[in-house]
Amino acid sequence: MKKKLFLAPHFADIAWSCSGLILMNISDSIVANVFSAKPEDMNARKSFTYDQEMERHSEEKFFEKFGIESVQLDFKEALSRGRKIEEFFSLKLNEEEEKLILDLAISLGDLIGKYRVSELFCPKAIRHHIDHYIVKKSVEKIMSPVEIYYYEDAPIFIQDKSKEKIPENLKEIKIDISSVIEEKIQGLLFYPSTIKAHYKSEESVVKAIRENPYENYWRVIE
Repeated sequence: MKKKLFLAPHFADIAWSCSGLILMNISDSIVANVFSAKPEDMNARKSFTYDQEMERHSEEKFFEKFGIESVQLDFKEALSRGRKIEEFFSLKLNEEEEKLILDLAISLGDLIGKYRVSELFCPKAIRHHIDHYIVKKSVEKIMSPVEIYYYEDAPIFIQDKSKEKIPENLKEIKIDISSVIEEKIQGLLFYPSTIKAHYKSEESVVKAIRENPYENYWRVIE
């Protein structure tokens, strides 16, 4: 069976961005957590990495709840690579990160072959977070013949899409996830750290998802 491969730069990214599509295709979907390496020094990383590690447990609960297949690529996230928090949204790559793009592209090529991947889902990197950007640049270097889709990085959505010019090589796709909306909500409630960071309450999350039962993707057509 051919697979849909979903790339999650960080824990929670795929649950918030793509879980509706995955829940409609559980048997032929697999999630790769890219920057999943455990921090070498939790104390030195303080609260940010602690929150990341809490989301690791949330992710495990999410995968177990719905029987979603996953792999851990164990690359180091930005903070563990030496970036300061204020540098997370700078797209200027250092030498280590240039090499990281190539190493990740090789790993993705291996996964594509191993799991007979036919469709690859990659963050659109809307927020310009460096880790999301690195994943996107790695996908651009893949030589394997797969269909590539970008997904909308959630939970921070584009507020006004009318002002966003869609490149000619991308076809926008809006997927109705109404049939699995309650399951998606159940899954998102496993992520209290993400909810706390972006919403006032669990109730506001549930309201937002029910009012907009769609996920946004862009298929690369060139």
